[in-house]
Amino acid sequence: MVKNIYHKKFLKIWMKASIDIRTKRIMNREKSINYNKEKDNTILREKSEKNRYNQYYNINIDDLSIYDIIIDTENLTSKQIFDILETLIKNYFNN
Repeated sequence: MVKNIYHKKFLKIWMKASIDIRTKRIMNREKSINYNKEKDNTILREKSEKNRYNQYYNINIDDLSIYDIIIDTENLTSKQIFDILETLIKNYFNN
C-alpha cells in the first residue's frame, strides 16, 4: 500500500547565521582553505537567490514575516539544528 505523504500543512522555516559562520560552515563542508573566496561566493549566491525568488515567485526573502519559524543557528551545532528541526516538524505535522 502506498502511503500518501502529501500534507496540506506547510511549515516555512528560516535558518539564520552571520556571513562569517555561514562561510566557515561552507569551508568545512567543502574542505576549502580560502575564507575570502568562500565568503565572496556565498555573498554572490545569496544575491542570486534573492533575485531568483523575487523574479520567479515575487517573494522577498529578506521579509522574515513570511516564515512560521526563524531559527538563529549562529551558536548551534549541526546536530542541535537537526534535533530542533526534527522536533518542530514532528510536532507540527502530528497536530
